[in-house]
Amino acid sequence: MVTYGTTTTESMTTLMHLEVLKMRSIRNIFLALSFLLMMFASNVHAQKQDLPKPGPEHKKLEVWNGTWAYEGTEEDAVFKTGGKFVGKSVTHMSAGGFVQVSTSTEKTYQGFDVTWYDFASKTYKNKSFDNSGKVTTSSSTVEGNIWNYTGTMTGPDGKIYNVRGLTTFSEDGKMAKNKTEISKDDGKTWMLWWEYTSLRKKK
Repeated sequence: MVTYGTTTTESMTTLMHLEVLKMRSIRNIFLALSFLLMMFASNVHAQKQDLPKPGPEHKKLEVWNGTWAYEGTEEDAVFKTGGKFVGKSVTHMSAGGFVQVSTSTEKTYQGFDVTWYDFASKTYKNKSFDNSGKVTTSSSTVEGNIWNYTGTMTGPDGKIYNVRGLTTFSEDGKMAKNKTEISKDDGKTWMLWWEYTSLRKKK
């Protein structure tokens, strides 16, 4: 009987020892996971702090932001689709303030623009698409309240045309006038493509 009792006592002691080791292992795993989570959170926070901020070049793009109502005239001699047009555009900053996105809507027209500041060329780059298949790529410079741009427009037929123009903003930034010209002979001669006036309805 003494032998059995001793064996039972030893077994209970062993089980208790194993249980303690198990609890210690769980605690160690918990502490390790907590440490890893703290390190991860600290690293994410540091990465957020290290992200670059938009500069004064991007700030200039904000003059385009808002909801605009525009109307103008397209010259019929360019693509035989001229006439008066009326529409609305909505423009806002995206990608942390580094990229500007704009959508334009008219009765039969839809357009989408992306604009950003290119640090290499120190100009504003723009890519424009519309529902007729035209794709325009341009570069702009800013002098005061005047934006000058030059680029190329590729039509749905694959032909490439040169384009240039300027947009002038009013002093209060609530109105903008645009004039755009196009060349069908690689810049040798130019003709008026369109002119329009935009009024800001909402910032």
